Amino acid sequence: MFQDFFSLYIHIPFCKKKCNYCDFYSVTLNELENEFLNALKNEFSLRKKYLNKVKSIYIGGGSPSYLSEEGIEVLFDLIKDNVSLKEVEEITFEVNPESLTIEKVDILKYYNVNRVSIGLQSANSEELNFLGRVHSYQDFIEAYKMVYQNFLINIDLIYGLPNQSFQNVENSIYKVVSLIPHHISMYALEVNKNTPFFGKVEIDFDIQADMYIKIVDLLENYNYKQYEISNFSFKGLYKSYHNINYWKRGNYIGLGPSASSCVSNIRWRNVSDIYSYINSFNNGKIELDYIEELDFVDVMNEKLILLLRTRDGIEEGSDVYYYFKDELDKYYEKGYLEKKLGRYRFKKEYFFVSNNILSSMIKSKE
Repeated sequence: MFQDFFSLYIHIPFCKKKCNYCDFYSVTLNELENEFLNALKNEFSLRKKYLNKVKSIYIGGGSPSYLSEEGIEVLFDLIKDNVSLKEVEEITFEVNPESLTIEKVDILKYYNVNRVSIGLQSANSEELNFLGRVHSYQDFIEAYKMVYQNFLINIDLIYGLPNQSFQNVENSIYKVVSLIPHHISMYALEVNKNTPFFGKVEIDFDIQADMYIKIVDLLENYNYKQYEISNFSFKGLYKSYHNINYWKRGNYIGLGPSASSCVSNIRWRNVSDIYSYINSFNNGKIELDYIEELDFVDVMNEKLILLLRTRDGIEEGSDVYYYFKDELDKYYEKGYLEKKLGRYRFKKEYFFVSNNILSSMIKSKE
């Protein structure tokens, strides 16, 4: 009926405060923690048929570390009771520095979490304040000290803020790489609807594009190898297998409010409202924002877009290659793509603007 799963995503919607740029679904209603976890328990039961071949688990948000210690234990007991863990190779837990404690770290260790992603975003206090973060750089250092000996660590940074100098970006990167984390994610600031920044903050995409090239070169100099538009792993090791599955358009199941799932050519998203989520799942019902069936053209277009996000690109001889052969050859001749070891991929200087190019490559329906 469907292929084996690789990835399970669990969305924890709680945060101490909504950041100014964040368009992920989150709430500050942590008094609903117990009701949410009970609804999540029921969703696990309703989604049981999808959970027998999970190979990676990613717990994101929101801020999962904002759960209480008891809540984190309940969460992992739910996972243990519903997922066959013997085949799981990677368990990632997102943390914000201000909400991590040594007691929570001990719980993560006990439940065999092996990867932690820390949302730093900047080492500059003024930039952290602008972004609406509630932690300081020192908070981050204290959190890093708690986790660095026990987990593979990713650190998130944001660049391209209005009036941000590249010297500030370089300084944040230098402070991060001096800690030698296993993985770094670099995200250009975006301004989306339903965020405090919308209508108030303007992005200079030319400056972001220029910064991007410099960032890639800088991280390469520090031995962080790029393997996707925004992701860099130390010495080319420690890549996120969970995210690689997304970029290969593998199957994934999402639990929690607003969590998305994709099984073969069927995609859906859970309702993006915690009250509706709790009410529906605690009554044994599934409420969705949408569900859609993708046709062959949709699937192939998605494969093109996702694979060309990566440095591996598209392999000659693959189904995507044959379907888009004319387009790949066209943009190779134009100089946007390069061929390496039998694969088409974007040249480094066109990676940042690749969405504009991809919009001309995808195929419309007849």
